[in-house]
Amino acid sequence: MKVIKRDSRHKEFTPERIGVAVSKAYMEVHGTRNDKFNTDITNLVVKAVEQTGKDLISIEEIQDIVINIIKSSDKDVAHAYEHYREERTFEREKKSTFDKEIDKIIVSASEETTSNGNVDGSKIQSIRALISNVAGRNYSQRHKIPKKYLNKHKKSIYIHDEPYFGLPFFNCCLADWIGMFEKGFDLGTTRIETPKSLATAINVLSQVASHISSNTFGGTTFPTLVTGLAPYAIKSLNKHRDIGSKWITDKTKIEEYAWDRLAKEIKDSMQSLEYEVQTLMTSRAETPFLTLGINNVDLNASDENQRIQKMITEAI
Repeated sequence: MKVIKRDSRHKEFTPERIGVAVSKAYMEVHGTRNDKFNTDITNLVVKAVEQTGKDLISIEEIQDIVINIIKSSDKDVAHAYEHYREERTFEREKKSTFDKEIDKIIVSASEETTSNGNVDGSKIQSIRALISNVAGRNYSQRHKIPKKYLNKHKKSIYIHDEPYFGLPFFNCCLADWIGMFEKGFDLGTTRIETPKSLATAINVLSQVASHISSNTFGGTTFPTLVTGLAPYAIKSLNKHRDIGSKWITDKTKIEEYAWDRLAKEIKDSMQSLEYEVQTLMTSRAETPFLTLGINNVDLNASDENQRIQKMITEAI
């Protein structure tokens, strides 16, 4: 007698494999081996299979026979065997899906590649990251997400961020960039000190966005950008005053020069921020999902500070 496997191959009928599966189910329920039970069930299954009179029988049909025969002797073991069967089926399906998803990623036809505007599916970084997502999702579905929810996924519910379930990653980040800039911080292996100008602060902010986006999933938010950047604009203003005072004697002209240079630096810096954000690429070859919080001018600040905040707001 030949057995039709799930991949359509034909194999010899081997009763020993039934005995192994029955033994595992019995051990799961009772915690001990029972060779007589396994042998009796196996013999009954062989007899039932032979009585079908078929030369070719599917593996699913054999398993149905096994479950019905076990039920007549021990319903708990039958239930355990059925659960074991479902688990094996689920594992096989996931492996099959796993390979298909990777094949689609390689030819840029996967849903993630075509539906995610942040991902360029032609780059090696994104291909590598998307394959990693498939592996993470496969792991989550087998170990982290209850099947009752998986059965409803993309039907009545949508399970967000499947690839990251159970992994030690942050989902989104509200960055304390103001505190970081005030106290200094480590970026990778480099110590970043407090910026001494607005232009430097913007360059550092762009690097922080890149690093956070590469080491988390989801969005990154830089809150209170206007009041947060104002202190570095004041440092730039004072630098321009110092430069102006070396060449200009008239204090009014010095102020005009300093404010004129600051206005250009603010405009250039905000343009630089826009370009940096739009052209940044994370380690996953994605454009960072970045939110910039443009807050109101602080009316309790000095007139000079308020003027600078208005200039930053207008430039943004």
